Amino acid sequence: MKRSACEASLENGTPVKKLRGPRGPYFKWLKAGSKPRTTEISRNTLQQGKRQPTTKKTCVQRPKICRSLTRHKENQAPHSSNADGIVNAYSFDNHDDKDSVGHLVAENRPEHVVEVEQLVEHISRSVEEEPHLEQVNDRFDETNFCVLETSSHEEPPPITTADLMQALEAPSYPTCSNFVVTHDNEYEYGELDDLEERTDPGTVVYNEQEINVSAFETDSESDDDEEKLLAVAPDLHLTVEQKIDLLLLLATKKRHNLTFSASEDIMELAGILSSDKTFFSSRYFMKRVIEKYSSVSMTEYQVCPQCGKYLGLVESDGKCDRCQNEFSTESNKKSGHMFLYLSLCDQIKSVVKHCYDDLLLDSQTRQKINRFNYEDIYDGKVYKNSVESNVLTMNCFVDGLQVSSTSKRSAWPVLLCINELPLHLRRKYILMSRLWLGLKKPNCQEYLKPFIEECNFLFRNGITVFTGGRSVHFLVKILMCISDTVARPLLRNSIQFNGEYGCGLCYHPGIVVKYGKGTVRSYSIKNGQYNSRTHEETMNFAAVAENERSSKMGIKGKSIFSEIEGFNVVSGLDLDFFHVLVNVAKRFTSLWFTDQFSGRPFNIKSKFEEVDSRLLLITPTSDVARAPRSLKDRSDYRGHEWFHWVVQYSIPVLKNILPARFLNHWGRLVHSVAVLMQNSVSKTDVAYCSRYLKSFVEEIDILYGTEHVTISIHLLTHLEESIYNYGQPWTHSAFMFESFNHDIKNFVKSSNGMAKQVCKGMQLRVALKNLEDEVSDSMSESHKEYLKKMTLSGFRNQVQHHFVEGNISFLGKPMSLILSPSYLEPLQQEGLDCRNLFIYERCLFQGEVYQCSNYQRISKQNNSVVLLDNDDVFRIDYFVVSSGKCYMLGKILPKNTLTKLCDIILPHIFVLKEPGRHFKCYPVSFINCKLLAFKFNISESDCPTFACINVLQKEMLR
Repeated sequence: MKRSACEASLENGTPVKKLRGPRGPYFKWLKAGSKPRTTEISRNTLQQGKRQPTTKKTCVQRPKICRSLTRHKENQAPHSSNADGIVNAYSFDNHDDKDSVGHLVAENRPEHVVEVEQLVEHISRSVEEEPHLEQVNDRFDETNFCVLETSSHEEPPPITTADLMQALEAPSYPTCSNFVVTHDNEYEYGELDDLEERTDPGTVVYNEQEINVSAFETDSESDDDEEKLLAVAPDLHLTVEQKIDLLLLLATKKRHNLTFSASEDIMELAGILSSDKTFFSSRYFMKRVIEKYSSVSMTEYQVCPQCGKYLGLVESDGKCDRCQNEFSTESNKKSGHMFLYLSLCDQIKSVVKHCYDDLLLDSQTRQKINRFNYEDIYDGKVYKNSVESNVLTMNCFVDGLQVSSTSKRSAWPVLLCINELPLHLRRKYILMSRLWLGLKKPNCQEYLKPFIEECNFLFRNGITVFTGGRSVHFLVKILMCISDTVARPLLRNSIQFNGEYGCGLCYHPGIVVKYGKGTVRSYSIKNGQYNSRTHEETMNFAAVAENERSSKMGIKGKSIFSEIEGFNVVSGLDLDFFHVLVNVAKRFTSLWFTDQFSGRPFNIKSKFEEVDSRLLLITPTSDVARAPRSLKDRSDYRGHEWFHWVVQYSIPVLKNILPARFLNHWGRLVHSVAVLMQNSVSKTDVAYCSRYLKSFVEEIDILYGTEHVTISIHLLTHLEESIYNYGQPWTHSAFMFESFNHDIKNFVKSSNGMAKQVCKGMQLRVALKNLEDEVSDSMSESHKEYLKKMTLSGFRNQVQHHFVEGNISFLGKPMSLILSPSYLEPLQQEGLDCRNLFIYERCLFQGEVYQCSNYQRISKQNNSVVLLDNDDVFRIDYFVVSSGKCYMLGKILPKNTLTKLCDIILPHIFVLKEPGRHFKCYPVSFINCKLLAFKFNISESDCPTFACINVLQKEMLR
């Protein structure tokens, strides 16, 4: 039996020649001494089917990504691996067929060449044979073909490249569907790749009017075939070393938002730089690993394109039983009349398995600052009255977001968090149950049906998790749903806020008032407040509305959430403080700074430049996501930027610019938000803040006009009841979900199959954790450090710790500095040995980075001002270590009690004087929290320093 040239090369270790390709490394197997030359065929020539007139075109088979010769020699026996799912249409097993590509040999020709017409005949026969997946050998990951030029002057047979392309297009497999024409210029490769892998990481540029694409359909049939291959591919058999390599590679892909092509290139580069590196991974291999370790199933559900009815899991064409419209599953896929579902049960099991020791299964046993105060969602009456032991509660979030600035499509994911996790883990383990992506809003009553069904199943039957060598059973309950003012009526099935009885929490009908050339609906409370809605009354109104086919007291029908057992459709669809505060901030900023209201006493458009200059002088701390931007750019502000403007910046910046009565009025809102965002809030605090908020809403009629009492401002009057039900606003706001929306956008690499890209990104998150758990005991310290760097974010994870004492770490090398006697005096008073001091500029304490006041490398942040346990404000000049004791040197910044910002005390903002002459010394452990400090003139003779507690830190925990 005649062996192929490739097999002979595998046995004798013939050197291979690497070819550079657009999708990764190629290895071309060549006979010793042969020197084929590449020829350039333009993409236009390939598409038009033109022949090249002079040279003879031949094809050489090459593996796209191949493991090294060493590994092939050590593993002669075939075994299941990353090539198990690859079709053997071009296998090297067919030794009896002289014309087969496996030989790479023809009569009277060099061994590495085969004629084009023979290749076409072989492909045709291979297509007809339909080989089985089980027959695949473990030789190569992927196979492509390259047009080469030989030294022969014989004229080729009359066959065009178009004929060859047509022959290559069937069947379409992920390993052989692409025809690659080599060029001298690597940027001109004519690879028929999908758009996802051609796009640069993090960018999506397309025009939907020119490209008719579906959010659910992929760019080519090869992607669908690849999904089918992944579904039937045999199990992977990987060594521990291979699993660790894949774990680090996939973690790098996720951290840097890489495409699979970029990940392939990384592995190629690793092989080039390291002669010992023998493991190369293809995109197909990586997808196989994600599929195996994600443990989260993905399903496509269809909806009727005519009436929007939920059709369920449909595998063939049919007829809608509501409107009798005939539908096609393929047509629905192209038009976007479907949505993707990720198993919620699988995701919960994965999170509980990894975080079981962190779960708070009995809220009564936790340590509290004050046992009578509100300190988390467990202290709200809804949780207390409805939750028993071994019950996991979840908050869900439903809202729309724009996936790309160049697309009109909007995504509507259903996100969830587990309340029994600590706050930082709730933020880390956000779950996604389903995803709608289209040009229109979904019909929530139909879109959420399978989600409601699964919620009821989990509440009745629960989940069983095997962890720590034992089986644990939990029931799962949906506690509440968070959404914005636009989405909430869709979920409640009620009138929008601009209609009569548009408030879903009370029976305020709204007042139609004139606004400009039109009218608006105002929710003024100058004539008193209205009764709150109840669940029972709302369900009765829904029944009447459905019978009469008209809305009743603002209710149009039964809410889909009413089908969840024990769910209250009034309090369960509560206001979201995040969206409320953002909308209030936008309204008042518009009143103050737009020409529309010029001439009104509250309008300060003429002093806009002064306000803006003050704002831009602020240097925030490192835990603030972004430095203040100009108010000219406020249309681009994100939610946390509006929050910081309201709570931290607005009062000091507007001092002596906004008239006093308007600033005092605004101060009531700022005071209430700061108090209610504390870690521990008493019932007395809630009552006082409720009075301030109602006074704030009432006075808008007098100061600004009735037309400006919008629905968001009206919802401030319901904040008291919201806290009684669920605790402080940060326990049930959209902040953590809105930040996750940024991750959803990063999952999208192209306009084709956007929904699947998002779901695959979610599966990657789960796969990384499962794979890490499996190989963690076998990982070296360098592996663990690299994985930690890839999975964690922020400055604190990138700096090196040169000295560690308990939970205190000093960063960077000690300074070569001799302290003056004024600094040494307080150290001597503490009994420290001043002859053996180590001085540092940066310190890491309880996960927060602190810096000296004279630290020069970072100019846009100020991390040197802190609040001590004794309520003093301290400016850090140096960190000092002596005999293992850690201290900080600096000065106390005394509080200025004479300068008042407004007529109400703001507990989170301090007005400070200039520091005194004497230096102080305190242990680093004496730090209570970091303060946001800034300084500017508020008058010609007064330039105080302001220091603010970041009350948003609970929301922005990383």
